[in-house]
Amino acid sequence: MEKVVSNEIAYEDDGKVVVVRLRGRVTQVVAEALFDVLGAAPLEERTRVVMSLGGIEYLASAGIGALVRLTGERQVKLAAPSEVVRRALGLAEVYPLFEVHASEAEAVKAFAGT
Repeated sequence: MEKVVSNEIAYEDDGKVVVVRLRGRVTQVVAEALFDVLGAAPLEERTRVVMSLGGIEYLASAGIGALVRLTGERQVKLAAPSEVVRRALGLAEVYPLFEVHASEAEAVKAFAGT
C-alpha cells in the first residue's frame, strides 16, 4: 500500500524493494525530505530502490544531486522518467549513471536478477 509523505513524495515497501514516487516540483526541500524518508526505519535497511519519476514537472539541481547521491548509497533504478527529468539529467551529464526502465514494474522486475 502506498504511503504518502507529502504532495511530492510517496512510497511502497514490499520488504525487498522500495518504490519511491516523486511528483510535482522537486526542489531542495523535497530532495532533503527524500533522504529523511529513506533514512527512517524500516526503509533505512532497504538497499534496492526504484525511483518513479513520471510525475515530475520540475527538477532542481538539488533533486539531481539527491538522485546521484542515492546511487552511491543504494542500488537505484529509475522508472518512467518524465521528459523534464530526462532533459535535466542529460543537461547535467549524469543520465548515463542511471539504469532507466520504462515502468515501475519493469524496474522492480530488474532487481529479481540481482
